[in-house]
Amino acid sequence: AGVEQTKKLEKICEKFLKTLIERGRNARPVEDELPPLKPPKAKMCRHRLEENASSSSSDSEESIDEDGLHGYTDRIMLELQRKQSHPRR
Repeated sequence: AGVEQTKKLEKICEKFLKTLIERGRNARPVEDELPPLKPPKAKMCRHRLEENASSSSSDSEESIDEDGLHGYTDRIMLELQRKQSHPRR
């Protein structure tokens, strides 16, 4: 006892496909306008850098950003810049 599709519903589905789905596919370029993102460069951990540097006393607060994030602000800013420069923004 399944649900059958009526002629009216079939016409609505076809209209939806034509006006929204196919129109969107035709409007988008075949190839993406943006080049692929470069993978982030590997950074050495701060504690390893501190070990290699002189053995001066260092606060653990140096590795924390002003917002309390551990090095994420640079990545957040890069992502925001990438989104702002997107041609379809």
